[in-house]
Amino acid sequence: MAERELSSAAGENGGFLRLLNDEVDRFNAFFLEQEEEFIIRHREVRETVKAVAGKELSEAECAAQMRKVRREIVDLHGEMVLLLNYSAVNYTGLFHLLWLDNDNMEALF
Repeated sequence: MAERELSSAAGENGGFLRLLNDEVDRFNAFFLEQEEEFIIRHREVRETVKAVAGKELSEAECAAQMRKVRREIVDLHGEMVLLLNYSAVNYTGLFHLLWLDNDNMEALF
């Protein structure tokens, strides 16, 4: 009876770990994609600042362009903070899953 439970748990654990690895790969792909998008957007904001600085604009036009750039920077920063928080939530969830799975495996032995 105990052997059957142990082999069943090992099979379930293998499936669990496979699913867990798939989810971790999915999280990593998502975060890498977001990081690439942030790098591109940061580069675009820098180029916009250089373009605005290189133009002869009236004071009102310059102020409008700078407001636009500031808004882009604030939006980018906000999205990066959200991604950081999302990452922390995912890490916490992963930690709890592994902790619970470890407790379940220890209970069998």
